[in-house]
Amino acid sequence: MNENYAKLYLTSLDAEDIAKATWGELHKQNGGWGRRESVLTTDSRIKEEHGIFAAITGERVDGHLFIADELRRGVRIIIAEHMPEYGEGDEDAASIPADFIIVNNTVSALLRLGCMFIEKSGVKRIAVTGSVGKTTTKEFIYSVLSQRRKTHKTSGNKNTAIGTSLTALEIECDAEYAVFECGMSGFGEISEMSRTICPHIGVITNIGTAHMEMLGSRENIAKAKLEMLDGMNPDSVLIIN
Repeated sequence: MNENYAKLYLTSLDAEDIAKATWGELHKQNGGWGRRESVLTTDSRIKEEHGIFAAITGERVDGHLFIADELRRGVRIIIAEHMPEYGEGDEDAASIPADFIIVNNTVSALLRLGCMFIEKSGVKRIAVTGSVGKTTTKEFIYSVLSQRRKTHKTSGNKNTAIGTSLTALEIECDAEYAVFECGMSGFGEISEMSRTICPHIGVITNIGTAHMEMLGSRENIAKAKLEMLDGMNPDSVLIIN
């Protein structure tokens, strides 16, 4: 599975569903699309008929620049931070019926959408972070749980905020457990993921020196990792080294 792509197993979505979950504003281009879709991607290189495209402003690439191309390819639901600025030669894209959900921040909107899927699924959630050993620990936990229960997990290295959202959107209807891997490079990132996942069990493998240039000290790294608590309730369990 591509790390920027999610097949929505739990339920398909229409623009009104997305707008409600993401606190977005629905804009209908040429009357809108009005149908439900079951695939979401943040990568304009993925070729998928119809589906939902989330335009993310990254450090190197702005997904909003590819909206016209996405419409030409068949995408009809767009999550974006602003309506597209069609250029010369984009008249065909501007004439296509489509639904736009305009949000303040696309990544935060995807996290809210992922949170909705997690709540619908009712799965027991385990979230793993730490300076080293995150992926191995996630795989160990998954290996044990999946012996007896249908278990979902973060695939590949999908441990960012975007990856957490897409992992949540991929939860299958009969899953009982979900194991999330949470990475970070600065303050606030683990908090945002934890508040999306709301872990029943949190795991911090260790506190090392990775991202020292961003956080300044091991004490600050520990504080950033302990943001795992932000989405946990009083009955949740935190496991630390």
